[in-house]
Amino acid sequence: MLFVNDESKLHPTCLIADTSWVFGDVTMGPNGRIYPGAVVRADLDKMIFGEGVCINDNCIIHGIGCTGKGLQIGDGTNITHGAIVHKSVVGKNCMVGIGAKIIDTVVGNNCLIAAGAVVTREIPDNSFVTGVPGEIKKIVREREWNIIKHSWMAQFEESFIINNERQKLTWINEHKASGYSNTIENIFKSFTD
Repeated sequence: MLFVNDESKLHPTCLIADTSWVFGDVTMGPNGRIYPGAVVRADLDKMIFGEGVCINDNCIIHGIGCTGKGLQIGDGTNITHGAIVHKSVVGKNCMVGIGAKIIDTVVGNNCLIAAGAVVTREIPDNSFVTGVPGEIKKIVREREWNIIKHSWMAQFEESFIINNERQKLTWINEHKASGYSNTIENIFKSFTD
């Protein structure tokens, strides 16, 4: 069951799943999304999520911010399925891969954190991070970011609608058949160029 307490300040355009849990001083900008099973717990400090932030299924966002300004996730950042962000700041336009963990640190803007990576040290802008512990493997180029950003933005724009009365997530399509697998192939291909 959806739980959003009185301290939370969620923009009216946010989509919050009925099965997510949002607690404490949480501020979320326009077009934010919190999907089923996600736990956003700001019981220790405030949390600030920018415009278009996406917290996918079964993510855990918790803890105080490591910069003294609260836990923050910047505009356009996508925290994918099952990822954990604890006591950290994640910059704008980042993609945190499935099951990745960001613990007690700062991640710069335009970073790509690979699935399963464990990040415990500061990561500069435009970094591609993999492994346990997370290591910077390369600098993310603009061409690669354009492919990544367009793939997830198209999915969000066409896959969900808002029921304003209860702000339920309603699946329109589970997957966009047109272009999805081709987009993933392009992402991997660009990292080998």
